[in-house]
Amino acid sequence: MKILMVLDSYFDYFRLKNNYLLASDLFYFEKDITEILFLLYRTDIKLILVDCAVVDPPLNRIFSLIQEYDKSILIIPYNLPVPYFSVSKYKMYCNFINLYALEMLPKDSVGIALYNKCMEYFTSEYEVESENISKRVFDAFASKPDKCICLSELCEYIFGTVTEKHLNTTYGYIHKLRCTLGDDKRKPKIIVKVEKGKYKLNLPSDTDIKLS
Repeated sequence: MKILMVLDSYFDYFRLKNNYLLASDLFYFEKDITEILFLLYRTDIKLILVDCAVVDPPLNRIFSLIQEYDKSILIIPYNLPVPYFSVSKYKMYCNFINLYALEMLPKDSVGIALYNKCMEYFTSEYEVESENISKRVFDAFASKPDKCICLSELCEYIFGTVTEKHLNTTYGYIHKLRCTLGDDKRKPKIIVKVEKGKYKLNLPSDTDIKLS
């Protein structure tokens, strides 16, 4: 099952890879429309996840280009440019834009099962919250070349300032992120304390993805 991911957050990639998607799934990580079209032409893509906040062309332009290939490709857009989308309306919207593909695919197909899993993820608390702290903390780590960050740097990244109260709150956010990623609370392997006030994000080798 080949999937094209059009996004810019390690957090979404990591969460989907480790909690929702099969290890055999093939991932691409692209934002450039030319690369997207190239992959659609050369690869048998079945599902496309589109972060609407990071693509340059309008969303309807991407849909029209995808539909030109006349394939049963399912599309899940998220971070939609609308003030508010309830979970039920979001699911209805996704099912509406995928009506043709959903009718073409068997109800018990792997593609539809994966489509439903991904849609559940993007309607979960991680996406519904207006500003997700776990994602921001994760991306703060990922933005560093060696994925190592001081507590004060992390605090400033989140709050824009460093105070004792904010530092204490940041400890709590690190704990929350560990829980979110399924890290061992007693012997963490993903977010490791390097020294006092300094932490490192250890990503498995299979999450070394291409950033366009």
